Amino acid sequence: MTRFDDQELTAEVMRSWRFSFRTIPPCSYPIQTDGPVGELIAATGRQPMRPAHVHVLVRAQGYEPLITHVFLEGDRYLTSDAVFGVKDELVSRVEHHDEPVMPDGGRASGPWHVMTYDFQMKPGTGVVPQPLM
Repeated sequence: MTRFDDQELTAEVMRSWRFSFRTIPPCSYPIQTDGPVGELIAATGRQPMRPAHVHVLVRAQGYEPLITHVFLEGDRYLTSDAVFGVKDELVSRVEHHDEPVMPDGGRASGPWHVMTYDFQMKPGTGVVPQPLM
């Protein structure tokens, strides 16, 4: 697998407006249910699960930074997200593949998946938020 530093990846994205990365498939997970949040979940009769999703921060010169998440189509919690974060336009299909070679030319050691999503960015300037810690 080719490794990029931030500058190389940024240059490649600016040329093609496409990028890819490898990761393990995300899965659904529960939010904390102790304390006030747990009491609220119990009082409303809601379940505490978040559907599987990938967090993304996209930066491009001349555009507002975009911080979002993309949910995986078919997750059983898409219609009952504990924090109400799912919108139809944030759901993407994940395609299963068994081919021995992945799109980046790397050899696959087993089945692999592709998720495609088109990010819509707003022209302008902006600053990426920094962690408070």
